[in-house]
Amino acid sequence: MLALFLTMIDSESDRVKFMRLYNEYRHTMYRTANAILKDSYLAEDAVQEAFVRIIKNLHKIDGADSRQTKVFLAIIVKNVSLTMQARHNAGLIFSFDDAAEPESASEYSLADEIESKEGLSNLLEVIDKLPSMYKNPLLLKYYIDLEVGEIAQSLGLPLKTVQKQIERGRQILAERLKEKSVSI
Repeated sequence: MLALFLTMIDSESDRVKFMRLYNEYRHTMYRTANAILKDSYLAEDAVQEAFVRIIKNLHKIDGADSRQTKVFLAIIVKNVSLTMQARHNAGLIFSFDDAAEPESASEYSLADEIESKEGLSNLLEVIDKLPSMYKNPLLLKYYIDLEVGEIAQSLGLPLKTVQKQIERGRQILAERLKEKSVSI
């Protein structure tokens, strides 16, 4: 797969940079995607899509070793995975695991399945529609589990600004989820 990605890059210095990123972060990115998607094949697809996006934004990455690079790659793979999860829950992506029969009738409740998928799908849809100034700090805080100071440093913003973005993002998220549940 690396060879295919390298054919998408023009300059030798960018190829070297990409190879370092690929070798250093692909396993972490896969674990992140798999934690969200809970499907190894979809996680692999998410990582591949994330690397395509990284190639398109390679000029924004200074070095493979910086904390900002790690955060940038984490945001990309999170966003790709969340989008894939929302599509999967909406039935736009099929996994063979979805076709498995339940082991017993007591383990399966169609109403619970629909309710949980609908709730998760609504949440992911609302998060995905948040402005990036709220979405990215929320993802870094609650999905990557970074401290507010680390988020501020990674995004190059003052601590108070990030605290306010997280607070406001949570408020907007709660309001939109409430509106969405009322309209359903």
